[in-house]
Amino acid sequence: MSSILTPFAKAPITHIIIGLCIVVWCGAAIQSGSITEVLNNPIADSLVLWGPAVYHQPLGFLRGIGALFIHLDISHLMMNMAMLYLIGAYVEPYLGSMNFALIYGAGGLCSSAAVLFLQPLHPTVGASGAIYTLMAVLVAVNWRRGLNTTGVWVLIFINVALSFLLPNISLAGHAGGLALGILAALGLTSTHRTWLSLFPWLLVALSAVIFYLAVWTL
Repeated sequence: MSSILTPFAKAPITHIIIGLCIVVWCGAAIQSGSITEVLNNPIADSLVLWGPAVYHQPLGFLRGIGALFIHLDISHLMMNMAMLYLIGAYVEPYLGSMNFALIYGAGGLCSSAAVLFLQPLHPTVGASGAIYTLMAVLVAVNWRRGLNTTGVWVLIFINVALSFLLPNISLAGHAGGLALGILAALGLTSTHRTWLSLFPWLLVALSAVIFYLAVWTL
């Protein structure tokens, strides 16, 4: 039993996020009666990031985080969860679960802000923006460990290229998440312990301000 629980114990936030995404998607798929079209249902309607809904609906700003937990279809879900597991299971034990959760949330919020700034009328869903944040953070983690970062840069390059080549991709969301990730990576290269303990909270505060400004400009 302990061996089964070991991956969860090492990266609980990663597993919890994956679990929530799967539960939300299953609920939306059941309501839609489809595994390929899951956005036409009450669950998705309350989570999709869409400028007018964010601005006009009560608590619409919560879509900035809620949209991270709903996905277009089964392939979108599986691809994002596979990436989240591969990166999160490696990065979370190094950062600590609290710092990991803060940076992931900040990345997702910054990604949503970029969408509202640049594509407010384009309905957007998925955890991709926050995952782009983690990809950039992975560079810093490998650098701190003295490991080769070439593979991570190749991974980022491939994903950026796919953002331009594949349809129905939120370039703004990916760019926002990656930008926050680069900032996080730069901060995580510091060796100052006090700074490192405060840095994830500062990222959350910064992302919250940026998201507020994005909503204010709608």
